[in-house]
Amino acid sequence: MKPEIKKPKSTTPPGLNLRQPGGGVFAQITANGKRSWQALKTDEDIDEPSRDHGPQPLERLMTQWRLGNHDLVAASPEQLNHKQVQKARGGRQLTLHLMQKVTRGFNAGISARLEAQARAAFVAYRHRQLFNYAKNHDPAWHDPNAAILPPQEG
Repeated sequence: MKPEIKKPKSTTPPGLNLRQPGGGVFAQITANGKRSWQALKTDEDIDEPSRDHGPQPLERLMTQWRLGNHDLVAASPEQLNHKQVQKARGGRQLTLHLMQKVTRGFNAGISARLEAQARAAFVAYRHRQLFNYAKNHDPAWHDPNAAILPPQEG
């Protein structure tokens, strides 16, 4: 005979769907043996930070170096796919690990295009220089590789 499995009782008020607008976080209050529900937070109180950070410095630098998504994917020493690179360029918030992976692919893509003399002068980029939401990002940073950038078409 199988043991009976009991489902936990719902912790939301009856008839309330928290996934719909007007939902929120509720607590069940018990006083004098009576149960009532009290709203702790509503949707308007919950401010979720945006995970979209707009165009990134990576986008500008890839344009300056004339690199496409496929150039990073092909040159990357790790498993990096086009979807990850596109999300990075578009400003979708990435994990630190993925930011570093994209940065390594970006540096590899540049190194593959440079001649030996320029490759010796190349200073590798760091993730905080390519993503404006990375910890210790400096908006006033100037590219040390400006002298070896390909000439801009105009």
